Amino acid sequence: MKNRVRMIVVLVCVFVVLPVVGGLVYLSRISAEAAARYYAEAIAQGRFEDAMAMETDKASGSVEPENVDLRRGQIAVPSSVTSVSLVGVAQQDGSQAVRIGLNVNGYVTTRTISMRPDASRRGLLGAWKVTEGLATKYPLSMEGYASEVSVGGMTLGAVSEKGSDGTVIPLTVPTEGLWHRGSSSVVFVAYPGVYPVEVTTVGEGAEVLVDSSVGAQTIAFTQGLLNHRLEVPLDEETEAWQEEQFESLAVACVKGEKPEGVVCPGVEVSGVESVSFGGASREFGRLRSWGVNVETADERVLLNVINEVCFDDAGEAHTVLFLDESNRYRRKK
Repeated sequence: MKNRVRMIVVLVCVFVVLPVVGGLVYLSRISAEAAARYYAEAIAQGRFEDAMAMETDKASGSVEPENVDLRRGQIAVPSSVTSVSLVGVAQQDGSQAVRIGLNVNGYVTTRTISMRPDASRRGLLGAWKVTEGLATKYPLSMEGYASEVSVGGMTLGAVSEKGSDGTVIPLTVPTEGLWHRGSSSVVFVAYPGVYPVEVTTVGEGAEVLVDSSVGAQTIAFTQGLLNHRLEVPLDEETEAWQEEQFESLAVACVKGEKPEGVVCPGVEVSGVESVSFGGASREFGRLRSWGVNVETADERVLLNVINEVCFDDAGEAHTVLFLDESNRYRRKK
């Protein structure tokens, strides 16, 4: 009788274990998909800490010192998960590729992540780690007049510095206390999403353009390595004011006069009889005129003239002129 009982118990155990073993393989595939969905939903909803908790050190530690880590930032509006599907079968080590679709600000982006079983196996979701996640690099170029810029709640500082930007207007021009049009760039490490943008502009009437959208207060990161732009250009009224006075101010500076509100460089020509311009072109908010002809009784001087609008701390516009002598000839008598 005892032998029969043992035999029944052994047979029951065999029939119970076999489905469980087969089920573990099935459940591991389902759990990979479920874990990937949890990861994607966390990113879409801005729960970045939950997403990073699922990543391996390799997946979460790819931020270089010069990058801005927006995974520590905030989203403006949530995105939505459109699809989660396994790609192929698991590798020998259990690694599994999962394709994730996200709707970010109306744009559907599809990316593939990699996951592997977690040795600790703490529950269904904790049984998987993300080895290659959704965070990637997004470059942002900034140009214009802004004293403070922040993206996703992360402060980036000013686009331009007080005084010269060290490129077109040299440090020899005394412009301390004035904001120049500046340019800079930054690379974010971020998850796909819509992030808030806050800009403190310099000067009245300045508008903020985010990816050419006037007045935008958000930026959408969808495709990695796609260059984004933030611009704070001069308003039309200030540009018109700059163009109207371009030639008269240049002539005044050449003659050594000091017009009010204008920063003239140290270059001046004595005994000016005539000044002729060959037209001006606008580049990056600056007006330029090459080959300005200045004539005196004894010589002919060719100048390159750059006119830039700067702002003081009160937001009032000033003109900074840079005169570069390209050639000087003795006039024949």
